[in-house]
Amino acid sequence: MLPDIGNLCLYIALSICLFVSIAPILEKLGFSLQYKYYTVAWLAVFIVILISFFILIYSYVISDFSILNVVNNSHTSKPLIYKISGAWGNHEGSMLLWITAINVFTIIFCIMNRDASLGKLTLSVQAICNTFFIAFTLFISSPFTRIFPAPKNGFGLNPILQDIGLAMHPPVLYLGYVGFSISYSITISALILNKIDKFWAEIVRICSLISWCFLTAGIALGSWWAYRELGWGGFWFWDPVENASLMPWLSATALIHTINVYSKTGNLKQWSIILSIATFILSTLGMFLVRSGIVTSVHAFAADSSRGIYILSFLALLLLASTIIYMLKLNITREVTFPILSKPFFISISSLILVVAISTIIIGTIYPMILEILTGTKISVGAPYFNTVFNPMVIMLTGSCAIGSNLSWVKSKNFKKHILIFGLALISTSLFSIKINLAEEALATLGLLFGLWLLFASISLLFTRDKKGSNFYNMVIGHLGFSIIVVSISMNAALNRETRTQLKIGETVNFLDYGISLSNIYYEKKANYLTQIAIIGIKSGNLKTSVKPEVRFFEVEQQQVVEPAMYKTVFSDLYITIDRIYSDQGVPVLIYYRPMIAWLWFGALSVVIAILRSAIISVANYFNK
Repeated sequence: MLPDIGNLCLYIALSICLFVSIAPILEKLGFSLQYKYYTVAWLAVFIVILISFFILIYSYVISDFSILNVVNNSHTSKPLIYKISGAWGNHEGSMLLWITAINVFTIIFCIMNRDASLGKLTLSVQAICNTFFIAFTLFISSPFTRIFPAPKNGFGLNPILQDIGLAMHPPVLYLGYVGFSISYSITISALILNKIDKFWAEIVRICSLISWCFLTAGIALGSWWAYRELGWGGFWFWDPVENASLMPWLSATALIHTINVYSKTGNLKQWSIILSIATFILSTLGMFLVRSGIVTSVHAFAADSSRGIYILSFLALLLLASTIIYMLKLNITREVTFPILSKPFFISISSLILVVAISTIIIGTIYPMILEILTGTKISVGAPYFNTVFNPMVIMLTGSCAIGSNLSWVKSKNFKKHILIFGLALISTSLFSIKINLAEEALATLGLLFGLWLLFASISLLFTRDKKGSNFYNMVIGHLGFSIIVVSISMNAALNRETRTQLKIGETVNFLDYGISLSNIYYEKKANYLTQIAIIGIKSGNLKTSVKPEVRFFEVEQQQVVEPAMYKTVFSDLYITIDRIYSDQGVPVLIYYRPMIAWLWFGALSVVIAILRSAIISVANYFNK
């Protein structure tokens, strides 16, 4: 009964969205529809979609195995948290989560909007997008497909998804991904109505800030999960699905900065329009990569070709319609000039760097797929390519931020301060490089130099006599966080070390300044898996401690998963994993030294806090007007 209600709710939502989609046509034919009817319609869509989503979650909680989706992704022995997260840990359920997230942002827009004509068209454009996603879910990826007779138990959830990081990651990430749909709809509507103005900029900026905050947090959570769970000692693999989330994040980063310039000076209007459209298109491209089955990834959802064709068709229509509308309205997007040595100039340079960076990621991600389709030749584009082409751009972006953040909106008065800050960063990097022989890693050395430059430049802003606005500290915190990320990644790239060995009980191996020994091995039976646990002793000077890496075997899913253990300090992690014992040769042990890794998460948290504060202040200012 409940699954049928969930399905019915989706049909109701689809019907309402179809009506709102054609509402502007009906108005042209003489039907008068006030803006309040649009908002009431969207409220109804939001309510029925929410009911449908909670029915799916409840079905997982009670293990309703009459639903095929629950059978394929759950089991009675699973802990409650993973029963709940199982609802979105699959293609069908995650699509329902995706639709729910779209409706959350649409309701936010309904609450904030003050322009009836812009609001009507925006909700219609949003309804067109929502119609696609709901129809895709209903007719191709239904989460409520029934199975008869219902089995007594399910097949379980992929073990690597049974982690708190992955329980939180999809909802947060999707709120970031699809939130840009409302920025897109507002921009397309404003172009059509010739309303590219300060109100458009303000509401797009607020909606984009909220989305950007969630997307940043979602990417950070995913990276943190990968580091903790996948057992390879890294935080970013340049996987196509990882790239799918990074591309709209880079575009959104450029958008937030260019639209700030437009709000303050009237500059970079065209950049802001293009980026607000491109960010959602890149989010849709990410959806295609994850759900089409065209890539193989631990993050991707297995899918049939019909799903990929459906999404690709929507993506093509989205791109074509957006391009036509933009080209037809190009005459209303004339730019205002600005001086070279000013903040807007360096923001435009940073935006250009970000766009080029996105292009390199698209090439590295899409080119192998196109080549295989056209020629049948399979090639792999991995970390070496991305590190070679992307990392130098991050360094240039960091330098542009370091200069631009210390310039005024009109024109810089002098450059003595910049020279002093850069000199301080250069001296610090040189001294550090000499001490640890970092100079052999040229790119890492440059990353450290430019990261410290931005760090010192951001700190110096706190001591300026300029009037500090409400968002001043958000900029400082955000740039400090970004500089810490750059420094952390640079240090990790230059100084990370790893080794593989075999240890029997009582044996010790030396690794850097540590003595690593195997003290014991034992086995435990948990609620939904068996685990082999090794007690690994760690000695270094006065330090004497131990960690417990595991190998878990999930009986329902018939899968083995490594569970790393880490000895953490402020400046480094000692990251240890083991393999299952198959002989008396000892336990295979992998040991990784990961310097400055904790600072990566601290930097990411700082960026999220800065964006969140900025969003809260912007919303408060908007409603106080």
